[in-house]
Amino acid sequence: MSYTLLLRICSMLYGSCMAPISDGKDYSDFSACALEGTRASNELILFLSSEEINKNQLYIQFTCMKKPDIKL
Repeated sequence: MSYTLLLRICSMLYGSCMAPISDGKDYSDFSACALEGTRASNELILFLSSEEINKNQLYIQFTCMKKPDIKL
């Protein structure tokens, strides 16, 4: 079983999130995905300017989605 990481930039001010983006990688277990989600969220929020974060009250949301097992 594998997992896909999905990240979204959200705004507390507007109560909405952008469409999710994926890093295109498969993670072998939930733990690996969650650790990468935490790291990627931190990297993404550091990439945004403090002015933009404060103006729009931005935060990063992530989820690890289980990929279905495909048996042929």
